[in-house]
Amino acid sequence: MTELFGELDVPANVQEIIDDIARKTNEEGEEAALELLNNEFGSVCDGIDDDEGSDTELQFY
Repeated sequence: MTELFGELDVPANVQEIIDDIARKTNEEGEEAALELLNNEFGSVCDGIDDDEGSDTELQFY
C-alpha cells in the first residue's frame, strides 16, 4: 500500500505534536487524544458557517 503523503517530510514541530497525540492515545485514551488533536490542528469544519444567508466570511486555517 502506498501512503498518500509518503514522500512529504513532516515539519519537526508538527511531528512533536503527532508524537504527543500518539502517546496520549496510549496513556489516556482516544477521547483525550482527539481533544488534543482538535486543539492543535482544528478542522476544516471550523471554518464553515452553517447559518444560511449569513454574510460572514469563512476563515480556514
